[in-house]
Amino acid sequence: MLPGDGLGDSTNRYSSTVMVNASTAAGKSKCNGVILAPRLVLTAGHCVCRSRDCAENATVTTVTYPPARGSLDLVMGARYEERRGTVRPHPSLELRHGDNAASSSTRADLALIFLNQPLGSTFPAVPLANAEARAGESITLVGYGRQDASDRVLGVRRFGVKKITSVREGGGFLEPHGLIALNSGSGEPCLRQEGAQEVLVGIANSHSGDKPTFTSVYPHREWLLSEIHRATHVGAEESSP
Repeated sequence: MLPGDGLGDSTNRYSSTVMVNASTAAGKSKCNGVILAPRLVLTAGHCVCRSRDCAENATVTTVTYPPARGSLDLVMGARYEERRGTVRPHPSLELRHGDNAASSSTRADLALIFLNQPLGSTFPAVPLANAEARAGESITLVGYGRQDASDRVLGVRRFGVKKITSVREGGGFLEPHGLIALNSGSGEPCLRQEGAQEVLVGIANSHSGDKPTFTSVYPHREWLLSEIHRATHVGAEESSP
């Protein structure tokens, strides 16, 4: 996250946004993710894959902040819980890297993490949007990052409202200034307010240059709903007597 950007989530409103850590042959990555079911987390595909090399497993970390603390004191007394899970990249995931970040391109930049153990009700699942992202609409971006440039702790969850500047097939662009982002990753959920709930519109996947991008989840609803059903079904089977 850029220094000082966004509001600290002191009320745990966005506790469903998690940290994701994975290792591939290319090295380690630190990203964000969002809970879709008690045993299922969605993140950016490039967070757990490098070209054709995908991590077999990833670690998901949930963070709960203590009550009655200002945003600058969120790390003090925060509760971190880890779950391991199996990586399931989107079947159509393609990562193509050019000579620089601006020339890189992706397709279906999404991946799921099927957790070995389910998360508790403290971390509710975020529903999928029923409509495509629209140019000009405002969304809430949630992510983890440093409180300031000298802070070595990556664990402060922040959120802020950003505008979608334009859309393209499979995603779109966000306004560049003040973008919330992990210093070494992406994968932040992009949320739309629909009535009393917030729904998932997309996953941030690039913060390079002046045109940060996101992958829309709407074109991938069938795959995501199928995986949500699968994860829920497995969880119900394992909890049966």
